[in-house]
Amino acid sequence: MNALTVNVAKTFAYSVFNSVIDNKPQHVTATWAAICETLSTHELRGNKNGKAFSPAEYADGKRRGSSNVLRLNLIAVDIDNGNINVVKKYCDAQGWAYVIHTTWSHTASRECFRVVIQPSRPIHPHEWPAVWSALYHPLGAQADVMTEDLGRVFFLPSCPESGSAEKFVYISDGTTPADVDALLALHPQPITSRTK
Repeated sequence: MNALTVNVAKTFAYSVFNSVIDNKPQHVTATWAAICETLSTHELRGNKNGKAFSPAEYADGKRRGSSNVLRLNLIAVDIDNGNINVVKKYCDAQGWAYVIHTTWSHTASRECFRVVIQPSRPIHPHEWPAVWSALYHPLGAQADVMTEDLGRVFFLPSCPESGSAEKFVYISDGTTPADVDALLALHPQPITSRTK
């Protein structure tokens, strides 16, 4: 029996940035419920640049960058030209607590979205490549390889005005966080490029 349970009141430390070129992390601590709320509203933008977040926690005074990441307290993966229903089906089958929201480039004919998953524990920097690789094929083998970067930032939900009717958010309360140790136990082969 899986003893892990979802706690919507549990807090998670992560970082926010004013734009993609901002390299000074602003520390935020929020409950899972509050994180879901933050990821539930799309901002209309003329381009995708704008406020962003990172699952990474940094030491005080450190600039954004993979070498300065202390730990990842959330799992975030971008999926371009994927299938939202495939990802939902997989995450639901695991019982995970997660959020899916479309990203700025999403269209009806080309699904681009992000999945943010509650992990069972913080992920250490050396563990992230294995965790990311363990999720790559189950999430449809369309995960953006750039999101394997520890220092990657993710824009908060946004869409162009022309795509406002196609934006999408789905929240699952789930029954369990993603078991980090179970993902590590899979010992997946490193993923270095998209599957063609």
